Amino acid sequence: MLAVQFAHANGHYPYDIHLVDPRPAPGLGLAYSAPRPEYLLNVRAGRISAFPDKPQHFVEWLRAKGLPGDEDVFYPRQTYGQYIQECVSQVLGEASNGIRIQWHSQAAIAATIDKTDNTALVELADGHVLRSHRVVLALGNFPPIGLTSAGLGGKFPPNYHPNPWTPGALTGIAPRIRFCLLAPALRP
Repeated sequence: MLAVQFAHANGHYPYDIHLVDPRPAPGLGLAYSAPRPEYLLNVRAGRISAFPDKPQHFVEWLRAKGLPGDEDVFYPRQTYGQYIQECVSQVLGEASNGIRIQWHSQAAIAATIDKTDNTALVELADGHVLRSHRVVLALGNFPPIGLTSAGLGGKFPPNYHPNPWTPGALTGIAPRIRFCLLAPALRP
């Protein structure tokens, strides 16, 4: 999203931005690549946007796609991921303010500093090396680590699921069963 913010900044910036992301599509990360539509955002549509200066941007995008665009709904993370993906894909190449954004669909495997000119050398999985004056580590959210001090000595019952993103983690939950969801952080 930082690359998207740069591409939408006012002014003229002759910068080259290299977006290194090994995922099949840039910008999704763990949270918005959720494979199931039941995985909802923890923020209502009217309170989330890719652009701080355009708080209704997501809602407007929903409506432009023929979706209801209800500001009070918790939409699927998949849907927000599609929105983010579209925001990123629109700025790949050259933005109107002179910024050029190139996506490298692979992993960065090493980074060093060239002491002769104080630039960063970022080595990609294919051996290509990117030289840069600045490097941003936009790592996103990591998978949950689970409970460590539950008094169970690290032995959890089979119905404890520390990571709902794990494929198949929720398939064994029967309909109408009571369950406990820890720290959902849903906000009105």
